[in-house]
Amino acid sequence: MLSEEEARTKILTAVPTLPVAKVPLRQAAGRFSATDLVATTPLPSFDNSAMDGYAVIASSATKGARLKIVGDQPAGVSRNLRVRPGQAVRIFTGAPLPAGADAVVMQEETKRDGDFVLIQAEAVSPGEFMRKTGGDLAVGQPVAGEADDLALLGG
Repeated sequence: MLSEEEARTKILTAVPTLPVAKVPLRQAAGRFSATDLVATTPLPSFDNSAMDGYAVIASSATKGARLKIVGDQPAGVSRNLRVRPGQAVRIFTGAPLPAGADAVVMQEETKRDGDFVLIQAEAVSPGEFMRKTGGDLAVGQPVAGEADDLALLGG
């Protein structure tokens, strides 16, 4: 009886190696990568909000805190806003986090009071409702390759 490794070697020796072909990505379904591919840019490419709410410094956002709203950051281009202790920035899902912010309080856990927001969340932890740069795909992370059966487009 053959071992698994002996059987694998025998099969791979009997199967001819196909030539490498460069094809547009649209035509790559059902194929495998002939070389290792690694990410060259992070995904997401910037720290951003995972919720609609308020970007804050977690240590300032205790239950009952009243924070001054110092700006609005919609999704899209950064407005280069900054949050300091005792402040908040209204933020929307996917929007770039303002400098200084280390958490997002979702809007359901707040109450707006004019130019202030009242924090109703029991606790706000650093990193809460944030998507960090490279959190889905980091620079240098393998995307597809010839080793370890990494398939390109499910081949």
